Amino acid sequence: MRIAANALVIAVYEAGDVRVEHVVREDAICESEGRFRLPVQGRQWCKLGHVRLRKDWPVMRHALVALLIVVGSSLTASAADFTPDEQAVWQMEEAYWRYVQAGDVERYVTLWHDRFVGWPCCSAEPSDKSHIGGWVQEIRDGHLKFTYELKPLAVRVFDDVAIVQYAAVYATQYPDGTASGAGIWRKFTHTWKKMDGRWQIITGMCAAQEPLQTPRL
Repeated sequence: MRIAANALVIAVYEAGDVRVEHVVREDAICESEGRFRLPVQGRQWCKLGHVRLRKDWPVMRHALVALLIVVGSSLTASAADFTPDEQAVWQMEEAYWRYVQAGDVERYVTLWHDRFVGWPCCSAEPSDKSHIGGWVQEIRDGHLKFTYELKPLAVRVFDDVAIVQYAAVYATQYPDGTASGAGIWRKFTHTWKKMDGRWQIITGMCAAQEPLQTPRL
């Protein structure tokens, strides 16, 4: 695997014909594509993800929703536009958020492969499955009110691997009357793999929506 001098490999996952690489790099792409920026050692890095399939299949970059811009036109879709296979995977995403809202930790964690590695929205580094259900348990144990809205943007199914990209806004209301998250849209990419007839998330990435270009100063 060739990695540029200005890039660092954070995590690698392999399962069958799938290889997932989580990388941070420092160059103009951080600014031009509105990536999530991560300060490390006084320098600004951006987090990237790649999904590689064997048999000379093309590299599919784990693009965040902002990268779905093609010749000035955004690639958008509704769930009604998906094929039956794509619909089946999108329904798993909808189940994901229902479980979060209900604080159903037990069902939520079944959606994740045991060897999952991904990069949560508010984390400075990738996480594995052992930490994935913590926020759902907080919703349950704290009796928090959780609301959300999803905007499906793209689903692609490659045999037993599926990539889902969408935007989500979610808000949490606390017993003391305070709230967080309202109006903050985040962009999600999840990669699912069908294992023994069941779809599970093997990797994912999330970041806050940002402008595609930052102003020159």
